Amino acid sequence: MELNIFKKLFFLTLITFHLPCAFAQEAEVCVYKDEHGVINQVSNKQDIPANYRTQAKCLTQGQNSYLAEPEKVSLGNNVREENFQSSLGKISLRWPRSAETIFNRSPLRAVNDAVETIARAVKTAAFPSFVQQMNADWKIVFIDQSSPAVEIPSSLIKNCHPGWMTPPANIYIVANIIGGSCENEVKSKGVTDADLTRVLLHEFGHVVELQLLRDAMAGDKLRAEGFATWFELFSSKFSSIVRERELRAENISLAKQTLTKGAAFKFQGTAPDYARAALYFDALASKKGISALMQIYRSIALENLDFFQAVKEKSYWNREQLEKEVSNIIGDEK
Repeated sequence: MELNIFKKLFFLTLITFHLPCAFAQEAEVCVYKDEHGVINQVSNKQDIPANYRTQAKCLTQGQNSYLAEPEKVSLGNNVREENFQSSLGKISLRWPRSAETIFNRSPLRAVNDAVETIARAVKTAAFPSFVQQMNADWKIVFIDQSSPAVEIPSSLIKNCHPGWMTPPANIYIVANIIGGSCENEVKSKGVTDADLTRVLLHEFGHVVELQLLRDAMAGDKLRAEGFATWFELFSSKFSSIVRERELRAENISLAKQTLTKGAAFKFQGTAPDYARAALYFDALASKKGISALMQIYRSIALENLDFFQAVKEKSYWNREQLEKEVSNIIGDEK
């Protein structure tokens, strides 16, 4: 869910495959897949059998920013793959069979339901036509605890992120974290359909926002996570899986924890911070309408304004007024 982190990861991914030979003497870690499909990890490239070296992935120790593309993440031998056309574009989906023991429904069915929910959401509201007619090339992978560490940034796993998005429409879902564990202890069938759907709606929301930004990838963490969390809430109205009323109550309860007397809100990436940031969008959508929110994004994309500048220009709410509206939402909780 760390959208601004992935702006950096996108470029680091390119750099990783073009490390100059000068780095060869540094300590490194490499992974490769043998003829049996087994993932092997060694301390340097010289330890890789010659016939596997061209396909190996290596990093100098301490580098943990490389994130493999969804179709290249190693999932072991027992893997399911589905490629199909959806109402939002082509989808390439991969998952290890082990992930199926965590969820009540298959990843394929969960993704299909999330896609249809989002399609209904953007086509029912005042989203611009280029979002309503989105035709993205989606690449989605479900990861379990056995994925090689070199393919996934360790910081993301340690921070217990259940999902991430990278441009243009790459989505990574971590099965065991959604299953309630950050220590790779997976609960069998431990994820409700609503839990999984919410994570998917959030990550798809990042792609929707990227469309609104015209691929500008402005690096504003509060805005990015606030929008995705709000979109998760907004699109849940069109879901048969997620109960919007319960999700809203949970969001407001979390946001209330960020209210500190005399202190301005500062986004630091906690769950309450995500919930609080979402309420900026909720306030704008409820009081000004979705069309006004879309005009704000138009200003961000085309006029290079930050979120709060665009809000002031298009909605005539300054930061103080916007904070007041958020406080009213929190205070109105029943």
